[in-house]
Parts: sequence; structure tokens; C-alpha cells
Amino acid sequence: MNEQIGQFENIKFNISEFIKHRSEQLTPEMLKIYQELHENPELGGEEFETAQRIINFLKTQKIKIVAEGIGGTGVIAVVEGKKEGPTIALRADIDALPIDEDESHEPRSKKKA
Repeated sequence: MNEQIGQFENIKFNISEFIKHRSEQLTPEMLKIYQELHENPELGGEEFETAQRIINFLKTQKIKIVAEGIGGTGVIAVVEGKKEGPTIALRADIDALPIDEDESHEPRSKKKA
């Protein structure tokens, strides 16, 4: 899709290029968060630090948080576009399972199951 959608910092762009560029910008931070979450898993109902990490990331991205503590540790956020259009919902589990991981798997938990 090469549809011109507007200007960003006075530079014209298309949506594909913008998504690629933004993904490249966020990759190092996302990999860091991925590693932190996998090294510090929390069981269901105990995901307080995980939820806080998610909240902190959403805030750095200026994403609107509409509710915290849903079901104990859940977070609801809304990503709003500049134009009207279809709405989608995403849901993710953030709890860990109490298992011992294979020693060859990286990143792996720093905690014992």
C-alpha cells in the first residue's frame, strides 16, 4: 500500500514506510522489554510488576490508559488514530506458567518454578 496519508515532521510518507520506520525505532526497546518479562515471570494474579512495565511503556508512547487493576492486574488502553475508521481490540495474557525452562532457552526465567 503506497497511499499517501499525510505529513510527519514536514516529511511526506506512506503508511508502509511509516510502519517499517517506526518498527525499526521500537525494536531495541521491545526486545529489552521481552527479555525483562521472560526473565522475571509472575504467576496469574501476581503480575503486578509486569502490569507496571506495560503501563510504563504505554505512557512513554503517549497511549491513553483508561483502567488499571482490572481483575487485579489487568490494564485497558486505547490507541486513537487521527481519522475515524474501524475499531479493533487486542487481548493478551501476561501470566507465567510454573515450569522449569530448558537451560538452552534464552531468555529464561531467573526464578525457579
